[in-house]
Amino acid sequence: MTWTQHFARHSSTVWVGYKLHVTETCESETPHLITNVETTTAPVADASATPTIHAALQAREVLPCEHLVDTGYVDAELRVRSQRDYGVELIGPARPDVKWQARVANGFEAARFSIDWQQHQATCPAGRSSINWTPAVDGRAKDVIKIKFSETDCQVCPSRTQC
Repeated sequence: MTWTQHFARHSSTVWVGYKLHVTETCESETPHLITNVETTTAPVADASATPTIHAALQAREVLPCEHLVDTGYVDAELRVRSQRDYGVELIGPARPDVKWQARVANGFEAARFSIDWQQHQATCPAGRSSINWTPAVDGRAKDVIKIKFSETDCQVCPSRTQC
């Protein structure tokens, strides 16, 4: 028998092997029961296990109405797909914004920009409106929207170093 080793890294933890994804009930008035166990190789992202977990729970007719998960198992697309495909509300914290603007006290992180989805326009914290809105697909095959602001506006903006 040949054993294949699988390398993964998360923050400062490094390991070779597998991940175990355990689902259990958490009703306060009943015993907590394990309802599903999935195993993936270590480098597989937790979020990619979410649909597999939901399908397994549905097959055994133990799919919850609400599924409490940690950050690794949720993103916007999974929230929509879980509700649409399984009738499950996926509940968990959003991934933190790790860009430098969010880490420093005086940066303009993405959350500080206002978005007008109907007009396809963004407004920066300094009050400047975007000049271009383009749907695209990023390097991970995720739908994104590329928003551009005028170089003329940005070059003279006193808040430029915060963007």
